[in-house]
Amino acid sequence: MNLILIIILIFFLSCNKKSSSYNIEKLEVAEQMETNYFDNEKMLFSLNAVQMKKESQNLDLNFEHNFFCVTKNQLYSDKIYEILDSLFSKLSEPVFTEVFYFSSGVLLDYFENNNELKFNIKSDSAIQYLDKDFIHLKNNVVLSTPNNKSLHTNNLFWDSSSEIVWTYDSIVVKNLDSVQGRGCGLFSIDNLSSFKTFGVKGKVNLED
Repeated sequence: MNLILIIILIFFLSCNKKSSSYNIEKLEVAEQMETNYFDNEKMLFSLNAVQMKKESQNLDLNFEHNFFCVTKNQLYSDKIYEILDSLFSKLSEPVFTEVFYFSSGVLLDYFENNNELKFNIKSDSAIQYLDKDFIHLKNNVVLSTPNNKSLHTNNLFWDSSSEIVWTYDSIVVKNLDSVQGRGCGLFSIDNLSSFKTFGVKGKVNLED
């Protein structure tokens, strides 16, 4: 089941939740959410969030390549630029959608079809664009995999339908507590099984 459709059900399936509605069609809020979601007895995700707000909006993101430490020349000379451009074209199409705002901490565990953890992501805040299959995670973002590999950055974009994550910010890749590399920007499969960085400094063990 598409992750975006799943998150629609959070407000109905959450436990330990306090909620109130100011305008049912426009705004919903929830606090201290702890949600486990299953589909045909298979765990799909576990979500913990301190605060969440949902709004319905006419949205035109006008996404552009907002560079942090990656230069235009570095990105434009790479074939990855064409992939990111096609993603941004889709994201920039106007749409009426529900937007979920997570603040004060969020943790998402995402599972494979065999009920095994694929990866988890935690951050200080996040914005979910429902009909875009897209999440922007902000501040102290850590993506971790079961094989002890982790990505650390302050901005991370996740296209869940394409299973791709990327950032233009500085990144650190670790294995356990050992730093494998530092760089500017990253483009990756969302479980870090294959990724591309720019301006890398450090050592990477290709057998990890």
